[in-house]
Amino acid sequence: MGLDQKKARLLMLAVSAVTLLAIFAPSLIAPQGMDELGSPYLPPGPGHVLGTNDIGQDLLSELVFGARASLLVGLLSALIATAAGALAGALAGYFRGRTDALLMGLTDMFLAIPGLPLIIILAAFLGPGMGNIVFVISLLSWAPTARIIRSKVLNLREQEFILNARCLGAGHLYLIFRHILPNTGDLILAKAILAAAAGMMAEAGLSFLGLGDPLSKSWGGMIHDAFSCGALTNGAYWWYLPPIFCLSLFVLAFSVISNAFLQANQNPSMSAGNYYGCNPSRAKEPNYDSPLAPALLEFKNHSVSFPQRGGEIVQAIQGLDLTVQANEKIAVLGLSGSGKSLLLLSIIGVGLPKGTYSGRVLACGEDVGGKTQEELCRLRRNFAAYTPQGTGNGLNPVMKIERQIMECIPGENDKNGQAVVELLARAGLDDQERTAANYPHRLSGGMKEKVLAAMAMASPAKLILADEPTKALDPDSCKAVTKAFASLQNRAMIAVTHDLDFARAIATRVLVLHQGRIVEDAPASQFFKNAMHPFSLALLRAVASEDWKPEGVDKAPGIEWQEQETCSFIRECPFAGGKCRNRPPLFCRDDQKIRCWRYAA
Repeated sequence: MGLDQKKARLLMLAVSAVTLLAIFAPSLIAPQGMDELGSPYLPPGPGHVLGTNDIGQDLLSELVFGARASLLVGLLSALIATAAGALAGALAGYFRGRTDALLMGLTDMFLAIPGLPLIIILAAFLGPGMGNIVFVISLLSWAPTARIIRSKVLNLREQEFILNARCLGAGHLYLIFRHILPNTGDLILAKAILAAAAGMMAEAGLSFLGLGDPLSKSWGGMIHDAFSCGALTNGAYWWYLPPIFCLSLFVLAFSVISNAFLQANQNPSMSAGNYYGCNPSRAKEPNYDSPLAPALLEFKNHSVSFPQRGGEIVQAIQGLDLTVQANEKIAVLGLSGSGKSLLLLSIIGVGLPKGTYSGRVLACGEDVGGKTQEELCRLRRNFAAYTPQGTGNGLNPVMKIERQIMECIPGENDKNGQAVVELLARAGLDDQERTAANYPHRLSGGMKEKVLAAMAMASPAKLILADEPTKALDPDSCKAVTKAFASLQNRAMIAVTHDLDFARAIATRVLVLHQGRIVEDAPASQFFKNAMHPFSLALLRAVASEDWKPEGVDKAPGIEWQEQETCSFIRECPFAGGKCRNRPPLFCRDDQKIRCWRYAA
């Protein structure tokens, strides 16, 4: 936190103390009660520091008691308007689509209405009274907050920790109130403080026009009385200047505090049915442990494409067929952009970018694209646990580690601190109690990755999806994370990685992807001893020798590269020949499958 924020917090504490005192104990500050009357129109003097008004009331006492009405109206209207605006913005940003269009249409309508004239009309129509004033100000103040919170939520809903929570089966309301809104806390607080200042100004304006509550005189009411009784023309500045000064001082303080929080804030899903074009249908919960159960996971002719500018279509995944059995550990290798992460997201049906999705994804024989949103939430919790790429966004920044791990533990009885400590110990963390009590920003990248591994171990899911769990970690952290994932028993795993040591340690099977297609599928022991596809050999040789570079197409003159029709590796392959003008299928050689014409029968 910078110096400006520290000063802002100190200022906020001071303003809060004065506000609480003015609202709940004004008699402790005021020199006289409001029922004590003296001579009217007295100037400031020893008996009356600010003089008296037209009926002999002490103006300093009136100023103190008037603070209660002004502050109450400002704070109550800010609380109601900010709560309504934050809720509307969160719902619009999270659900998007029709909900977003409806709520933002309503918001734009309120933003287009001239605020001050409507406040005056409504206040005059409803009559005097603090409740009516609070209602009118709140009604016309929520829309700006809704717009700002919506923009924040649109960004938050795509963050990795939200995706992680959705994979655990969290419902919409739980995500909104426990994950999304807490992460907009500084922004909501800043808007609430600014709304309080605006509410005080609006109340002062209404009271100055004679539309305030006559039974609860505010600073605006004092200004109204002063001008009504000719204080300006008679030079009685002590009557109207103090409330103007106090009102300006509080509004300025609120604005400074709000701006500090705003500066700190500025620097720091769609269901699978929509993707696969299937109509939702009810499905029974699969029995994962039945000996006659189908494969744990199946991809059938799964393809993903994205439109580009100019009408070009990019195939991210092309005709992928894959079967994953229970307890099978699969490492997915390939270059960046080859479709590895997209493969994982296709399983859980969340976080997928807009594109064209075809084929089928079956979880224990049940079509993921044929499930309702409710069934998808249950599937994500009981079937697949997702460890996202990049430790920075994988954990909720405003929730303690202990709470985040507890969310993954099934049932209620097991949700205790000891279970969390044991999981963190299994993940390779030393000071488990301290780690559990910390927030994510206090942990290093390696510690965060170990926490994600602990969350995966805590989950009841039968399939662990890990997206580059050792990325950007130091060697010691890599070893600890590798050991944690290797210790997972009775679980299937699909791990996307560039770390061949990690793949060698955890995998029983290796898939190699190139331009969205599987080019080699082999048992891990066989792959690392005898990889067959030229691209697989290139990957292994690139790690073995830093100076090695894939040889170019000049080894195979006369071959023209056409991405959609030829072998995807033809430009770099040293073995390319005339037959490579046609894209090869997967050929079987013992336990290995290779997409290369060299292994055609």
